[in-house]
Amino acid sequence: EDLNGIGAGSYTVVVTDANSCTASRTVVITQPAALVVSGTVTNLGCFGNTSGAIDVTVTGGTPVYVYQWSNSLPATEDQTGLSAGTYTVTVVDDFVCTASASFTLSQPTQALSGSLVATDVTCNGANNGSVNLTLTGGTLPYTYTWAPGGATTEDITGLGPNTYSVTAQDANGCSFTGNATVAEPAALVASIQGTDVSCFGGNNGAADLTVTGGNPGYTYLWSNFASTEDLTGLTAGTYTVIVTDTKSCQTITAVTIAQPAQLVINGNVTNIACSGGTTGSVDLTVTGGAGQYSFAWSGGLPATEDQASL
Repeated sequence: EDLNGIGAGSYTVVVTDANSCTASRTVVITQPAALVVSGTVTNLGCFGNTSGAIDVTVTGGTPVYVYQWSNSLPATEDQTGLSAGTYTVTVVDDFVCTASASFTLSQPTQALSGSLVATDVTCNGANNGSVNLTLTGGTLPYTYTWAPGGATTEDITGLGPNTYSVTAQDANGCSFTGNATVAEPAALVASIQGTDVSCFGGNNGAADLTVTGGNPGYTYLWSNFASTEDLTGLTAGTYTVIVTDTKSCQTITAVTIAQPAQLVINGNVTNIACSGGTTGSVDLTVTGGAGQYSFAWSGGLPATEDQASL
């Protein structure tokens, strides 16, 4: 008389009584549309963050729907704040019909990262430093903003000594920030301690050169074509030296080697008035030279400046 466990369709029954009288009836068994789960994913723009999302769409079945997510996610239709991975949702309708779908959220294969290498200024006060930036990961293309200066190139050149910072972004807005310091050597300084010639016309002067700063490993070029650091055996005059370090930085300095005035002896002679007498004398005048004078006379005379009773 009754039917159970049948599918959707049209069913006709004919009923016959004891006298072979008949009656018929047709019934139609319907069903809802198939329960289907689909969705749209928003993948992660930056490696390792939680910007992923899943927007679920459910059709068919019989509302109201209940959502059961893997990964301990809340029982809501849509999900946000997701990390990379695979997520499965099972939807249960009002008649406990179920359907499931899985969604995979991807991310860039590598985080955006960078390294900076600074090249120092070669000479104190110069502007030939640079910073080389290398970026990896993220999603091309990259953009760059440097401070100070506001440059937008990957690398920067023509720099003076300072600390330079860069903020780089990839196509998804992921960012990297780094800094590098461009240094400079201490100023190249040369000083000379001169030793004067001791006697007029002599050649025992000297120049003692001291160099500091720059990039050690100095070379020297003197105005007398010498290439040693210090000079000896000098006559009076002015000597100039060009000091060059290993980065071709240069400084110039000079020293004047002096000499005393020429040592000159003059004197007034008083001759002997009478033959055989001892009334002669010599009155000396000495100029030039240096320091105090000493006297050495011939004939065993005393070591005084003037002589009498000669």
